[in-house]
Amino acid sequence: MGGFVGIPYYYGRTPSEELLIQPFFMTKKRTPLIALQFGKQFQDAKFDMSTSLIHTDNISGTGTSQRRNKKKIHGHIFSNLKMDLNENWRATGRIERVSSSTYLKKYQFLEGPQYYSKNYLTSVAEVERFDRTNYFVVRGLDFQNLNAAQRNDTTPFVAPMIGGSYVTDVGTYGERWNLDFDQVYIDRDRGNRTERFGVKPGFKVYKITNNGLIHEVESYLSADMYDIKKYDNSTTGRRVNQGLVRTFPGLSWIMRYPLCKKFNNKKWVFTPIVGLVALPNAVNNHKIPNNDSQDFEFDTSNLFLINRFPGRDQIDDGQRLNYALTFDLFERAAQKLKIIFGQSYSFSKKRNFEEGSGITKGASDYVGKAHYIANEFFSTAWSFRLGRASFKPKRNRSVLLQGQKSLSLARAIHIMTAS
Repeated sequence: MGGFVGIPYYYGRTPSEELLIQPFFMTKKRTPLIALQFGKQFQDAKFDMSTSLIHTDNISGTGTSQRRNKKKIHGHIFSNLKMDLNENWRATGRIERVSSSTYLKKYQFLEGPQYYSKNYLTSVAEVERFDRTNYFVVRGLDFQNLNAAQRNDTTPFVAPMIGGSYVTDVGTYGERWNLDFDQVYIDRDRGNRTERFGVKPGFKVYKITNNGLIHEVESYLSADMYDIKKYDNSTTGRRVNQGLVRTFPGLSWIMRYPLCKKFNNKKWVFTPIVGLVALPNAVNNHKIPNNDSQDFEFDTSNLFLINRFPGRDQIDDGQRLNYALTFDLFERAAQKLKIIFGQSYSFSKKRNFEEGSGITKGASDYVGKAHYIANEFFSTAWSFRLGRASFKPKRNRSVLLQGQKSLSLARAIHIMTAS
């Protein structure tokens, strides 16, 4: 590609519509790349699109087996549509497509690192309903594989994907009863096909004692029914073609004790937090394929969750103790700084997470996050994970946000390091 220069042309016919056309000229390409960005705000909808085209060499194969074919048009398209159907229903559509798996890696100036470093792109169509504390969604997902080491025919197609949550009003003792359910069908040209239906009735209690101690108790009973086809189990070496049912209870008890101190127009709040999580041992079944719980990262957002996995196929079973300390700084009733630092201790003898995740038997790595809000135009956040014995950094992520979130001028800069 060599060096490049882009010349932007902006056109805004109305305040609610904008168009940016930008040709890029490259020293090692005779043909320019044409990039286009378009956005339009409707009364009840918002649409934006980013796309590009270039007529260039069509190279297939890798390494020494590469061959140069007849030139063709390459490009990409990312588009988003959000539409409020009425006060309760909303429709959303997102398309992410590229002409080749290396296109965004080659032309990295087109999109941010959150795209060209991905192993897959996700296109989504969904309809959602919001009703007070209740929620319902119907969704379809289509993925495009960008990982050269993975076969394209093993990439899943997910539809339909139905989920919902029903929550009651607060009861006499501060309790809320809830019922969560989901149904998902996952299909592939090559590989396992899985259908799952799950229900999870439960309740949550939030209580503040006279001395200021805050109790949060959550309990549920989870039931999942699976219909599994053509799953080659790597543990047993056998193919699974059968239906399965899995049920288990879950319990969590979190205690917080905020300690406040005022200095002029500032308020400091120190809060020690202790949480207990209890699930049965050996909940996971090796006959169930792990479709939705692979993308796990241990951080402060899942430290106190009953199931720290992002999905339902894998369960963080066993018992553990979680603990953390938070510090909040308020100035003139506005929050300026929030810091959390914590760890967990697992009593389970079985390892549920992969090597390097930060979670092992006994004490885990330390996780923390610091969020500073300078004003409505600028904020920064730093999240990290430190080794449990050495305190050496295992992962760092910094985010700088500049501009109002409601405006297109807002910019986020992500910096991530891992060891």
